[in-house]
Formats: sequence, C-alpha cells, structure tokens
Amino acid sequence: MRKLSQLLTENQIAKVRAPLENSYWLPNIAYTSGDFFRLETENLFSKTWMSIGFASEAEYPGDAHPLTVLGHLPLVMVRDEAGRLRVFHNVCPHDGSKAVFGDAKGLGRIVGQYHGWVWNLDGTLRDATLFDGTKGPHGLPDRDADLKEVRSCVWNNTVFVNLSGDACPFADYIAPVEDLYRDMDLSDIKPGLTKEGDQVFIERAVIESNWKSVYENFAINVYHEGFVHRGYKAAPNVPRVTDDGKKTYEEIDDRGYQGLRFTSTEADLAYGLVRSPVLSMKDGSVPDFHTIMSLYPNTNISVAPNYMLITVLTPQAPDRTAYDSMMLLPSDVAQQSKYARQREHLLTVDWAIARDEDGAVLKTVQAGRHSPAFDQHFIVPFWGAMCRSFCNRILDDLERSEE
Repeated sequence: MRKLSQLLTENQIAKVRAPLENSYWLPNIAYTSGDFFRLETENLFSKTWMSIGFASEAEYPGDAHPLTVLGHLPLVMVRDEAGRLRVFHNVCPHDGSKAVFGDAKGLGRIVGQYHGWVWNLDGTLRDATLFDGTKGPHGLPDRDADLKEVRSCVWNNTVFVNLSGDACPFADYIAPVEDLYRDMDLSDIKPGLTKEGDQVFIERAVIESNWKSVYENFAINVYHEGFVHRGYKAAPNVPRVTDDGKKTYEEIDDRGYQGLRFTSTEADLAYGLVRSPVLSMKDGSVPDFHTIMSLYPNTNISVAPNYMLITVLTPQAPDRTAYDSMMLLPSDVAQQSKYARQREHLLTVDWAIARDEDGAVLKTVQAGRHSPAFDQHFIVPFWGAMCRSFCNRILDDLERSEE
C-alpha cells in the first residue's frame, strides 16, 4: 500500500495546513484515487470508531445481519442468546467464505454454507464438521477456529466498531455529542417504526461522490444551502447571514463533532419544524435550539426539538457513499400508529428531498475532481473554518499512521 508521502506532495499538504485565509481542501487525488481510498480504509477508518449500521437490523437473539464496509470488508452483526449485539469478521477461519450469507432470524447457531462448520452465537467454534472424516462434534482447541470478534458499541441504536481494537474508549469518543445535549432528556427516545409498526424505518440511498464530500456537505458546509435546496431558497434567513454579514448560527467544532446550532426560530424559518410532541430538557422546558452535526469520520447526529436524526455514511469506493438514515423520536411518536405517516414523511420527504438535491450536486463535484483545471480548490474563509479543520484532521490521522 502506498504511503501518504507518495500520494501527496509537500506543497499540496502545505496548502491544507495553511492559515484559514489561504487554505485549500485536499487535492483531487484524495477524492478520486483508489490508492488514497485504501490508505484511508487502513489508516483512518480502521483505527478510530466508525458507524456501520443500526442495532435494530439484528434486533432479537439469533438475528444476524451481514454487511460490507469500506468497499470490501465483510462483517456480520449477531445478537447472541443473552441479547448482546456482537460484530464479527464474516469469515470462516478454514475456507475464507462468509460464515453468514444473508439476513437471518432466530438462529440457534451459525452454520457455514461452504463446509458446514458450526459456531455458537458468541462466535466460539461448536463443530468443525467431519474435520478428520468422522462425525463430530469436533472442537479444535489447538487451532484459532473461532469467529473473530470486532470491538463494538451500540449508542442510540447505532452500531460503532473499532477494527484495529486500539482506539480510545468509546465513552471518550462519543463525549462531545453527549456533552452538547447533556441538558436534554433523551431517556425516552426510540427508533421510529414503519407504518406497519413491525420494524425500524431506515431510509437508504447511495450518493455517487467521495465520502469526504458527502460528510462536508451534510453539516459543515452551510454555504450551499440557499443555492442547492429549492425549499430553502425562499427562506428569509438563508443564506445564514444578516444584512451586515454576520452569521445567524453558532459553529461547533469540538473533538470531531462539527456543525451548526440555530435557535428554534431560525430553524423554523429555514426548514419548517415538524409540529409533533417534542423532546424535553431535563428541567422540563422545551428545547430552543436545532443542530445539524457530523461526528468524525462518518456519522451525522443532528437534533431538532422533536427528533434525533442519525445517518451512517459508509464509504464504498472513491466515488460512492452509502447513506442510511434513521430517526429517534419520543417513544409515543416513534411507535404509535397515529404518527406513522409523520414518521415516514420526515425521512422520505423532508430529509430525502434535501439529500437527493445534495446528491445531484455532489455527483458533479465528483466529476469536477477529475478535471486538470484545478488540482486543489480553495476554501472560502468566511464559511470554511470547519472544512479546513476536517481536512487537517484527516491529514493528522494519516500522518500519524506513518510515524
């Protein structure tokens, strides 16, 4: 695998590291190159916490949900007999095939389809069938034959993993999120169900652009709002500046949690807040703010007075990013049938329209990254402090891996 120093020149890195007034985004190669994408998967995503999906995709004991992350890596979520969600590398130690081929419900064991090996739901080998030609069960105490578990943690139905196993404690990683909302009472929020009420509603899409462009666009690039989104163009407070050029929002850049905080009045003018039962503050008052936020490297966690939106951005290739969203709502709103239409409208209309508008533009951004006209694009200082911070954080992680 090529190193960062083999992919970026000192001059390109210096432009990213420059003071905000003269700073640039990462060069085009960072958004288009397969080599750079592999460098990120090995030395960035693998060494921190990253989200991979939602715990409700393997909700009950015996449920299994296989998935592929970072374009090629097979994992599987498994809910064990005790109800604990585990994540394993979805690979048989003997033949290299997937241990779990597809979604499954109510398993009592995991049975490999290639050679029939059997594992318990905690990943321990149960039977290496016919290992010596005789009927088993066959244990293999002298071999490494269990499924390999990945360090994982579930937070508000969102599954995070640390592939290398040596990232900071998850509590430290999620701390800036919990600190920002520490005065809110989030004890009774639950994932919104489908209108049938039988499963968590997850809105899925694929954006044909590099994951970094998708990440930046969601929260930290507020500059585009009034130009890309039809629904925002008519808003009296978009773009987010006063007549004398002062920002009408607070920028937050705290330990990898970046984004925008508005008053509820400002958010209502731009987005039109949903009229439904709201979350509450711990003192019983109604929240008077709205955040649109991204958690490094691939999770969007935003909070309105009446919901929390979580989106998992899964890099699939240099030019393709999966975009899976779920909402957490007050428990009655999340589960009762009378709110079903509203739940689906939030994800399939309100957020989906904005996402698709962004996706169409981001596809052109990805195409533009292949143009020789500009090797690097400059950041506009007034709007771009968080974008500069994001690009520098990526460089920090990649350079650290080469020390």
